[in-house]
Amino acid sequence: MFPIVASYVEGAEDVSSLCARYGLTKGQFYYWHRKFHQSKSEADGERGFIPMEILDDTEGYFMEVQMPGGTVLRSSNLLPARYIRLLIEAGC
Repeated sequence: MFPIVASYVEGAEDVSSLCARYGLTKGQFYYWHRKFHQSKSEADGERGFIPMEILDDTEGYFMEVQMPGGTVLRSSNLLPARYIRLLIEAGC
């Protein structure tokens, strides 16, 4: 199933035509799509957590996060994890 999902991820074909060609329901396809991404994340070492370092000196900020792209996010309030995750996914 992963080669079928991989062809979708690579943009070779849309979900409807893949499902029609291989006799899958969209539910079955999306089940395997989810499994594909889970296995890829595990292979890449992603577990849904990002290592953090807790520092004593934050220069008056409640939190400071250095994003993978180098951007530094400083806040005097606690930010929701989903907000930080969206910024990371956006490549900040």
